[in-house]
Order: sequence, then C-alpha cells, then structure tokens
Amino acid sequence: MVRRRIRSRDYVMYGFNGQYPGPLLHVPEAATITVNFTNSIPWPTTIHWHGLRLDNASDGVPGVTQDPVEPGETFRYTVHFKDPGVYWYHPHHREDILKDLGLYGNMLVEPREPDYYAPADREEFLMLDDFLLAGDEAMPFGEERTTHAFMGRFGNLFLVNGEPDYRLEVTAGEVVRLYLTNV
Repeated sequence: MVRRRIRSRDYVMYGFNGQYPGPLLHVPEAATITVNFTNSIPWPTTIHWHGLRLDNASDGVPGVTQDPVEPGETFRYTVHFKDPGVYWYHPHHREDILKDLGLYGNMLVEPREPDYYAPADREEFLMLDDFLLAGDEAMPFGEERTTHAFMGRFGNLFLVNGEPDYRLEVTAGEVVRLYLTNV
C-alpha cells in the first residue's frame, strides 16, 4: 500500500514493491527475468507485460493465459525481453480499479547497439494517468461491474508519475530523452 496526497486528501493506493508507479525494470535486450509475484491486495489480479513478445503462460491475461492470482497467492512469471524499447506492466483484472489505484510501472529494454538512440544528457520516464474526483472525493468504483464500461474512467485530475503537481526541471540546452507511457 502507498499513501498519496491528492489535493487536500490522503488516499491509500496500491503499488508494486511499495512504489507507485511501480519500479522501473531496466534490462538489456535479450535478457530473461523471473518475477515471483505475491498478491498482497484484497483483489484478485495479474501482471500483464504490455507490448512484449513473450510466452503465453506469462502474459497475465486472466481467464486466457492464467487464472487470477488471489489475495495471498504467489505466481511466477518468466519474462524474456526480445526487443529494445519502453514498455509497461499493469494488471489485466479489474483494470478500471487497479490501474487507477497505482498498479503499473515501466520497463526499459536497452538495445544491444550502443548508437541505437541519439545521445542525451539524461532520460526521464513519465507515466501519464488521470484520477476521477467528485469535488474533493474520489469517485467510487463500481465493485460489481466495470465503471464506465470498457473505456475506463476518464479522470478530471491529470497525474504524472502518480503526482498531481509534477514538475520537471530542465537546463537550457540540456537534451532530455522522454519516455512517455499513457496509462
């Protein structure tokens, strides 16, 4: 669980490894990792590795490639990173609630070729999200069925990396490579 102040209220959000957004997984091209995921939230969930070409058994789609991981249970994912680029991970079970409450993170797969990208002074990862408020309160989630059907909840508060007041300091002339993920 992660606490987040949004406007004048504190919210209890979810996070991977206590982080919201979850930790950046930074791996070289062709790497393979094993993720032992223990579900410590009160909802069944999975992890979907968005955009990666990987074995179906680790794709994280409940009812298709695996059963949802129930609260307290553990599931082992084996993730192979075939292609360079930026990707993201998130649940595929009740996304309307679980992504809104912070279960997502980025993955950067470093290319084998050193000159794959143009040079930059630094890199920044920006996960763009929104949060739906009614006044100063979070709009309740539909616990029996998805809120706002399959289009998700269009929020009225814009978040960058889970923060409503995100600021990025840049020096004149500095080259900053931005990795943008639209949650």
